Amino acid sequence: MQPLTGVERIGNILQRKPVDRIGVFEHFWGDTQRIWQEHGDIQPDIPLEDQFDLDLQLFWTFNLTADLDFVPETVEETDETILQRDGNGALLRRHKLHDATPEHVDFRVKDRRGWEETIKPFLTPDRRRINFTDYRRAKRQAAEKVQRRQPRPGRQRPGKGPTASRSDCPRHLAKGRLIEAAPREHPLRRRHRR
Repeated sequence: MQPLTGVERIGNILQRKPVDRIGVFEHFWGDTQRIWQEHGDIQPDIPLEDQFDLDLQLFWTFNLTADLDFVPETVEETDETILQRDGNGALLRRHKLHDATPEHVDFRVKDRRGWEETIKPFLTPDRRRINFTDYRRAKRQAAEKVQRRQPRPGRQRPGKGPTASRSDCPRHLAKGRLIEAAPREHPLRRRHRR
């Protein structure tokens, strides 16, 4: 089977058709990206989807806040955390010094009545609920990426096949120049060292 693009691969998976390999997606914490950049393991100006040849890209198109005009209320703040109520009525404690899943402390919506009083009045059509500009930009970038990765007839994709080298691989190219690929462990396979 010829190597597929990410769009073809994910499309085939969703349609239960054969694929060349499993589709790959990963989401990295901001702290992880920062550390990898500091260590020189990743290039800051190249999206992680390209550096790791991922097939899907995370993109938050929808604003899932019920009250779009709500300004988060700070209830409590320490040197390390901040406790805020958001536009969905959730009381969340977030760490200020590092990335972490927020602690869910309390919710205004605890039953159907709470939902009807607190959330339902705000669920009206509003163009601010969808980030059309960034959605169109991401869609255009994805189409451009597919065009760049389309294999030419009679030729294998760069980075694939027995004669491929690291310099042929798209994730080692940036803005027309070769990124120096020093022999080192892949950041996802390297054990955390101090």
